[in-house]
Amino acid sequence: MGDREVIAGVPCYPLLSDKAEWQAFSLNPGLRRLSDYQRCAPFAAYAGEKALSRRYAELNLTAVTLEGDADCTLDSVIT
Repeated sequence: MGDREVIAGVPCYPLLSDKAEWQAFSLNPGLRRLSDYQRCAPFAAYAGEKALSRRYAELNLTAVTLEGDADCTLDSVIT
């Protein structure tokens, strides 16, 4: 994990990998922004999770782990 960051008031840690094929994305359960999905949709067009991860990295997108429990309401949106 990377150093602690606070994005839109939410403490989190960037997920870092030393493997070029595993960057920025995972199909593991998680919260994703619709706008990010739409930039890469449809996922079926990619040859699996590694290809999606490379595409997210090309777009300079990254995955993060939240420091605490997520409070996802309509009033708290991370853009």
